[in-house]
Amino acid sequence: MVVLGFYTFLFPYTGSGPVWPTFDTNPVCSQNWWWNLLYINNFKKYSSQCMEWCWYLAADMQFYIISPIFLISLIRNPKFGYILTGACIAASCLANFIITKQYNLVDGFSRMEYHFTDLNQFFDQYWTYFDLVYIKPYTRISSYLIAILLAHYLYKNKLKIKCSQGVLLFGWISTDILWLTAYFALFKREESITENAVYNGLKHLFYSIGLSWIIFTCLTEQGGLINKCLSLKVFSPLAKLSYCAYLIHPLVLMRYYQTAEYLEDLSASSVLVLTAYVYFWTYVFSFMACLLFEFPFLNLLDLISTKKTDKTRI
Repeated sequence: MVVLGFYTFLFPYTGSGPVWPTFDTNPVCSQNWWWNLLYINNFKKYSSQCMEWCWYLAADMQFYIISPIFLISLIRNPKFGYILTGACIAASCLANFIITKQYNLVDGFSRMEYHFTDLNQFFDQYWTYFDLVYIKPYTRISSYLIAILLAHYLYKNKLKIKCSQGVLLFGWISTDILWLTAYFALFKREESITENAVYNGLKHLFYSIGLSWIIFTCLTEQGGLINKCLSLKVFSPLAKLSYCAYLIHPLVLMRYYQTAEYLEDLSASSVLVLTAYVYFWTYVFSFMACLLFEFPFLNLLDLISTKKTDKTRI
């Protein structure tokens, strides 16, 4: 809410430049900000969204609201719960396939090299894909449901699951194959609407299954070196700042590009400098935002929760 208010009312006054603030300092925020507060902004077109990168927060809240349907089903009647969850995963994948094929959509910017002669049409296809597929909850829920299935399985077995070396090897190889497929299945392949549709239908599922395997092995203490690396204490403070960093990093990028008064040559060094710049300022501002707003609010919630627990015990 604080970042939304800053972006809507103050951000346009933080810089100046040839294309500032007419580009990327979105004027629709003054009319559509309440869509973000209600977490329904992913049902608006991209061009009409305020803080368009927050579509993920809306989808995440929507999944959270309906999650009891799946959780209660899995606890009360596991067989029905697995069937319901599996059917919804399949329906989500099918929705991706049908919408992509029906509207002749691309899978993302990776296909741009085949459209240099018709870039306007390509960008129309891409933004249609973004509006109809990329940000919608019914095309994204498969990943969330995979996580629910994993959580239920781990909870049911109390994390006391040990796999043989053969099973672990198979799991890691499968994860590599699934992730390579999710990222590179269409790399350097000629355009095909059917392939795009199949790819869009399966890529989130494949990635989620691979990520679930990593989570599974780490939580059951079978992750080896990967678990040790991911458990390093250096990541702990960064993890606490990640939510604010997610909200703030586009503002850092916008201000950098939209206040620039000259074009930069693309090179490895310029990309490295830009990456360091964005990381540094993103986490500086995220740290400030957390200290001023997020941490005090979380501490207040903890205090209220503790008092309620004490009263219940009395």
